[in-house]
Amino acid sequence: MIWNEIVSIFREEDIISDHEHEEAVYQSFDNSVLIHRCFEKIKEQSSASSDSYHVNEKVFETFQCLLYVRDQDLMLFEKLLEEEVMVRLEFDKLSCELKSISEELVFLKEKKGSLLKDLEGSEEKSALLRERLSMAVKKGKGLVQDRENLKNLLDENNSEIKKLKLELQQQESAVADCRDQIFPPLKLIRSRGGGGGEEKRVRNCRRGREKSWGKFTWGRAIYGAVQPNIGR
Repeated sequence: MIWNEIVSIFREEDIISDHEHEEAVYQSFDNSVLIHRCFEKIKEQSSASSDSYHVNEKVFETFQCLLYVRDQDLMLFEKLLEEEVMVRLEFDKLSCELKSISEELVFLKEKKGSLLKDLEGSEEKSALLRERLSMAVKKGKGLVQDRENLKNLLDENNSEIKKLKLELQQQESAVADCRDQIFPPLKLIRSRGGGGGEEKRVRNCRRGREKSWGKFTWGRAIYGAVQPNIGR
């Protein structure tokens, strides 16, 4: 490698020691020290041969190579520095994005906690409503059963009323038959030549019977007015 050749030339010209040569081979030796040593060597040789201005050409070429290597290192360092700057900028950008995402994550966690609380409250309300609905359904079933019982009772009452009406009609018919048998019509009495006293007696009996029958009819009218209310 070029670097190893330069270091070997410096050792041959006695610019660096053996220990410094080993460090330079493993690139643990500072380049600026080598350049400084090279300058000192050139100055010494220039002073020693000031009459002829002769400088060791090999040392000078080595010095030029060293400067070239240093320039290349500087260019490489500049490029690395630019890349590092770009990387740092990208890192700063990502750090800002990460911070923003972290803040948004915290906000979402808080919102999630709030939504969970709302959900728990909604579940409690839902459970309460289900309980009330169950009670209402049970109560509704009870009301339906009561309605059916009342309907059955009403049907029984209507049947009983119809039966009583039929019995009443039968009794009215029987009373009418008995009345005709007990008190014969006036025409029949006259045709038989009955006296005026007998006719008067029949009329008085008929008036009493009609008065009693009027009371009976009035009672039927009251019963007919009350019966529809009972059917309801």
